[in-house]
Amino acid sequence: MALFNRILVAIDLSPEALPVLKKVAAMAEVGQVEVCIMHVASSPNSAYSQWAIHESPISEQEIRSNLIPKLEVLVEQAGLSGQSLEVVFGKPADRVLEQAEHIDAELIVIGRHSREGVRALLGSTANAVINRASCDVLALQSS
Repeated sequence: MALFNRILVAIDLSPEALPVLKKVAAMAEVGQVEVCIMHVASSPNSAYSQWAIHESPISEQEIRSNLIPKLEVLVEQAGLSGQSLEVVFGKPADRVLEQAEHIDAELIVIGRHSREGVRALLGSTANAVINRASCDVLALQSS
C-alpha cells in the first residue's frame, strides 16, 4: 500500500526535470498511485513572458502544443507514461497550489534548483509552495 495515493509533480523544462521525475517514478509504485505532472508556462500576454520574443502573437494553445511533446518525452524517459500531464499558465506557485487543491493531491513534488545567495536553499516557487500548501510537499534536488 502506497503512503500517498495522489501525487502532483510540478516540473519545468530544465535539465533537473528528468531526475526529479525518475525519483517520483521510483517512489510512486506506478499503477497504484495516481501521478499528475504539470508544467506552468508564462502567459503569452505578459511582456516578461518567455514567449515575448515571437514577432507575431502566440496563443496559449500554440504554446501548449509546443510544450506537450517535450514533456511527454521526459515523462516516458522517467517511466511515468500514462499519467496525467497538464500545461497551465500563470504564476507558478499559485497554479501549483490551485492544481493540488483541484485534484485533492496528498503530496506535491517540486524540483529544487541550486542557486547562490538568498535563494540558495530553495527557489522562490518551491519556497512559496512549501509555505502555502495544505498537503505534504517534497522538494527534490535533481542530483
